[in-house]
Amino acid sequence: MQDRPIAAGVRALVLVAVIGGVVAAGAVAVAVKTSAIGRDRSAIDSGMTLSMPPFTSEPNQLQPVVLRSVPPTASATPTDEYTDSSTPTVSSQPLPSDQSGVFPINLQSGERNVTILLDLSGTYPQGEGAVLQVQQLVTGTWVDFAPPGQTGQFVVGGGLFSGSITPTGKGLEQFRVRNVSNGDVSNSVSVNVG
Repeated sequence: MQDRPIAAGVRALVLVAVIGGVVAAGAVAVAVKTSAIGRDRSAIDSGMTLSMPPFTSEPNQLQPVVLRSVPPTASATPTDEYTDSSTPTVSSQPLPSDQSGVFPINLQSGERNVTILLDLSGTYPQGEGAVLQVQQLVTGTWVDFAPPGQTGQFVVGGGLFSGSITPTGKGLEQFRVRNVSNGDVSNSVSVNVG
């Protein structure tokens, strides 16, 4: 046996594997015997099956939430032009401090604290097919949010919209959406990024 140390090592490994298998099988047998596994066959014998609910093509309808907010000021002039996302559009409309009144677009964030993705969703009952541009409040001015690799835009379908963005700032950030064709804006949402 001294002449073949590799063969002796292989034999020892095989012996340990066989003993380990026998011990594991014994442990499983004891566990099955002491548990209820295999005892109650009434569900199997009665013909019970697991079933799934029927598929429907209609999505769950969200109930709109109306948030009170301030209507847009006369000083803000919406544009009807498409702007390239590489040159952000700046809006001089200030953030309403109490958001009292009603905005035509209702925006909600899925989270208040985010690190990577911010889920935004909302309702825009009069905006079927509208393209909504996400805007971020930067030093008191609303700027189109379109970092590299993101459009920052959502399309309204069935009065609803949703999507995710990757915030680029740190700390407390505010976002809203703006209809690119008619200038309608949403309430703002505040999230802690970091």
